[in-house]
Amino acid sequence: MIAAALTDFLLALTGFGVAAWPGRALPALQIGSLLTAIAALVGAITYGGLLPLYGLHDALSLIAAVSGLPMLALGLIWPQSPLARRAALAWALALAACALGLVVVGLHGPKAVLEAVAVVSMLAILLAGALRLDRPRQMVGLLLLLGAASFRLNAHLGVSVPPAAFLHSFMALAFFTILRFVSFAPRQAPPL
Repeated sequence: MIAAALTDFLLALTGFGVAAWPGRALPALQIGSLLTAIAALVGAITYGGLLPLYGLHDALSLIAAVSGLPMLALGLIWPQSPLARRAALAWALALAACALGLVVVGLHGPKAVLEAVAVVSMLAILLAGALRLDRPRQMVGLLLLLGAASFRLNAHLGVSVPPAAFLHSFMALAFFTILRFVSFAPRQAPPL
């Protein structure tokens, strides 16, 4: 479990980094990053053996999947939109997505619906990057999808590296890519 704790901690650091730096100007990106980072921090505490917060980590991970990833996608795909730039609108959308996710879980609905929201968000980031020829955004979408696939396919390297460590590692790389390579400057039309 130490691999899961360390990779969750790395994900928390990169998530908080995105929330503090590019997320400062984009509330949607900040919210998505914070929801992911908080879930990862609780995961690091849990898997590190400090406190047994498994239920809380599961709940926060669900919220990060159903609300955090769509908010991250919104901030990456449409950074100029009012939903991405206005804090009140971004928080309203994030809370509505959280509530919807909790209702689905509370009614014992199919968890696949919530997973689909996360996967659609990842695919949207990848496709938007591809359509705009924006390699950093493409890389973010691809890394997120690789993390989800490795977790879903139960990838592991023996007992010491669980599938969650792969998920956390790919997500941390995606957040590092946002920090280091994604530009949020308005795109200019090429000169004629």
